[in-house]
Amino acid sequence: PDQQRLNSLFKKIRPHIQDANYRRCAEALVFQAEFSVAFTTGCRIFISRDYMRGFDDESIAFVLSHELAHSVRGDAVRYWLHRIKDFA
Repeated sequence: PDQQRLNSLFKKIRPHIQDANYRRCAEALVFQAEFSVAFTTGCRIFISRDYMRGFDDESIAFVLSHELAHSVRGDAVRYWLHRIKDFA
């Protein structure tokens, strides 16, 4: 039920993604965590089950949009490049 709800919300947001590459590859997944969290790894957005159960559809749609913005801007890649640089 949580994944179906997330898919439904994401389906409504997907047409508004202006970057065609992200419109094709983006997907949203529900996962189990010990706390409410959402993050992106680029083309994938992960939202914890607790998050899905603790917030209404409007809030989840906002989180999806926020994470999509991180994806389109390439923030996940920049984050890891900075982390790698710190170890070099």
